[in-house]
Amino acid sequence: MASQGPYAPASNAVAQTFDVPWDVPANGYSDNSTYASTTTNTITDQSDWHSWDNFGFTIPAGATIDGIVVEFNDPTPLTFGQLQFALTKDNFIAETSWADLAPVGGWDTYGGPTNLHGATWTADEINDPDFGVMLVAIASANVSQTAYFDAIRVTVYYTETTPQQYAYPDADVAAGSWTSTGANLWSVLDETGADDDADYITGVAT
Repeated sequence: MASQGPYAPASNAVAQTFDVPWDVPANGYSDNSTYASTTTNTITDQSDWHSWDNFGFTIPAGATIDGIVVEFNDPTPLTFGQLQFALTKDNFIAETSWADLAPVGGWDTYGGPTNLHGATWTADEINDPDFGVMLVAIASANVSQTAYFDAIRVTVYYTETTPQQYAYPDADVAAGSWTSTGANLWSVLDETGADDDADYITGVAT
């Protein structure tokens, strides 16, 4: 199993608008003791769904996504009410169920190398700039309450597809060219000219 990360977000956006916005959301990019925050004022308030995204993953095409780790640095204490996160594929819809943050101080970790947070993922979806972490704060009292965090980072665990060699009889094609069979894409290894032998090729299902 391979991994990429932990990576920090490079952009953010309002996913869906509710009662109160997030202030200075770009403060959530790095661990520098400056905070992204949102303040509710009544017990019915909840913050916008806000997404931190554009993590810069380059998972190899065709790889199987095994697990996702999401970490938050120094989030608001539990006295706030509820601070929840979900993962999104498109910067708009919560792809996973909302999960409560339960801060313990420092970097708090959610997920693991074999935890997909209840969703399925492809390499393309993880690599997409719109793959992100959404947060929402939900008030618990009719007083001013501020939720905050310092930074987000994400690590993705994956398994690459291993190419295999096959004999392709009578494949009289030029060296280094490509040919296809069914749903597979093959790379010719040893064809040097027209002949009648078996040419060895590598292939990965696409």
